[in-house]
Amino acid sequence: MYVQRNSSIIGIIESEAGRMTTSVPLMRTVVQMNYTLNGHRSLKERQYWPHLVVGNPEQREALIGEGNVLLERYLGVCAWSGPDRILPGQQAEVLFALPYGTPEDNLYSELLPGATFTIREGSKIVGSGRVIGPAGWTEQSRQEG
Repeated sequence: MYVQRNSSIIGIIESEAGRMTTSVPLMRTVVQMNYTLNGHRSLKERQYWPHLVVGNPEQREALIGEGNVLLERYLGVCAWSGPDRILPGQQAEVLFALPYGTPEDNLYSELLPGATFTIREGSKIVGSGRVIGPAGWTEQSRQEG
């Protein structure tokens, strides 16, 4: 099932827990992790909850203002599926869930196909990536659409 959001289609997955049904928008990305002290980042399904900041993927420091105020828009996501880990310098496809807000909030409106971003753990930039599109899309279907 898909939902229309700001002229962009975002994949939706639905699951039932008892009698409650939840819908979570999903987004396909290609990510690359930076060098970290432990050499890798765990991307076990639904256990990694970083933030994405749309912008230059080459950025290596967070923009911080007076009083340690973050000056960028942090978008909370959940790694829905992907490899258990990505070593520094490797690229991998990761499916992110967009768990916050509603379609009317347009919270994730900047995450359109082709958008680039950095992956954050607090103010630390641990990786970068590019949005491919909603779940189920491929580069070819994007070009044909």
